[in-house]
Amino acid sequence: MVLRNKIQSKWGETTSLNFNITESITSGVAYQMKYEIINGNGNVIDGSSTQLVNTYYNVNTGAYSWGFEAINNANVELLFTARNMTTNMEHSQTVSITVNEPPVSEFTFSAIGSVNNETIGQQVPVNFNITETVGNSTYTMVFTTTSTGDIEL
Repeated sequence: MVLRNKIQSKWGETTSLNFNITESITSGVAYQMKYEIINGNGNVIDGSSTQLVNTYYNVNTGAYSWGFEAINNANVELLFTARNMTTNMEHSQTVSITVNEPPVSEFTFSAIGSVNNETIGQQVPVNFNITETVGNSTYTMVFTTTSTGDIEL
């Protein structure tokens, strides 16, 4: 029923949960699926709707996906149950999700000189760029050199 049963996620992110219901003989029967939280915390989402725990939802045969949103950095274990609406036959599968703490700060830094060569004693403008993709941090820049020189701000 679930394509992967061990998943990595980060706190605060939504991770895809991929499912596939197949029939050996196509019956045209309707299916429903529910989930339970065995351990941990989080939300299961279908599109923009948060699914309620232990509530059956109509699903199609074939491949489809829901999402899992981790709400803290603890490992999560979910139990998904799909049932055939004609026979009431059920199949269950456990999914374990390892939830990692998000980085406190994630950024890129570049320092680009405006020229590659310069005469001794001449200034070389340098452009500095910090692009922060996660967090809202304050940065400190330190200048070191393997030769001689000064930096003017």
